[in-house]
Amino acid sequence: MGLIYEEIKLVGTIKSKSINALFDSGSDINAIRRKFSDDETIESIGFHTYRKKIYEIEFGDNSRKSRDGVVFNNIVFKSQSLKNPIFVVIDEAREDMILGAPFMQDMGLMLDFISDKIYLGPK
Repeated sequence: MGLIYEEIKLVGTIKSKSINALFDSGSDINAIRRKFSDDETIESIGFHTYRKKIYEIEFGDNSRKSRDGVVFNNIVFKSQSLKNPIFVVIDEAREDMILGAPFMQDMGLMLDFISDKIYLGPK
């Protein structure tokens, strides 16, 4: 209990990709790995904006590192979509994609950690 994964569709400038994303209510960012577990890359999906060093991440060893960001065309979850989602590129992440609290708020999502489900709420 407590870890909620759902499939989302990431829409890029070249193509779309379905990704099993971790929904993390404790994260204030959306994170993505440059190279996914299936060896596909964010470049092969295509993003329209690249932002250098937009976010500083603190790691477990107390080191801080700046990370780049990318903006895709769209992200689709269930029957809703969000245009121009921004992702911080974190190659060290264990998950291909992590969706944070601001994304969930923008989409009107509610997490049920007892049943490990996500519900569309009122916006």
